[in-house]
Amino acid sequence: MVRWVVGLALLLSGLGWAQSVVTKAGKPPSIDGRPDDVAWQKAVALRLNHRLGGGTPQVMTSVRMCFSDDRLFVSFMCDEPQQDKMCRSVRQHDGDVWTDDCVEVFLAPDPNEPNAYYHIVVNSLAVVRDEFWQDGRDDPSWDSHAQVAVRVESNRWVVEIAIPFASLNRLPVVSDAWRVNFARERYAVEPPELLTWQPCQKGFHEPEHFGALQLEGITALPFVRKLSEQVAVALRL
Repeated sequence: MVRWVVGLALLLSGLGWAQSVVTKAGKPPSIDGRPDDVAWQKAVALRLNHRLGGGTPQVMTSVRMCFSDDRLFVSFMCDEPQQDKMCRSVRQHDGDVWTDDCVEVFLAPDPNEPNAYYHIVVNSLAVVRDEFWQDGRDDPSWDSHAQVAVRVESNRWVVEIAIPFASLNRLPVVSDAWRVNFARERYAVEPPELLTWQPCQKGFHEPEHFGALQLEGITALPFVRKLSEQVAVALRL
């Protein structure tokens, strides 16, 4: 308990209290690439306003998050007036998806392990790369089992991701306050735009610069509590 309190105190002192609250959806969104569900309409929209290397983003990118009893949901809306110039060539799971126009999710649920996080990348072909990072090393053997849908529209492309809580099996979920970041690579322009929700210095993999979100009540979910107990036991073995 002391270790958890210290970790949470460091999280809050370094980032400030989470300014945005992620809530449980009354009805989970359908993963179909159409962000018209009530769950998305009620979720707080976060904007990727920071450009790696400085400068102002040329297009808007917004992300929303909510959860159900057993899944975490993330949606991106990516404005793109130059779709004919988008990079979309990677078709292999766990391939170099980041070399295409893509979006990225970084989730660090354990305040005691600030350098351990889940990383999911999705391109406009709905191809996924997922991996677990710890102390600067990636493990692509981790599988998010995410359900993904992408819809390319006239001036934007939309990504919806559903991540089973059962897949978040490397760290216990002991706090409603998570360290997170969201990113987008946009190769339709030159030089490419590398955008994030929270500002980074040299690259996206900077957990010390992740922001904080309050996933209200997530630790009270029966499925999450049971999973966290199982993970904690496994880590002690």
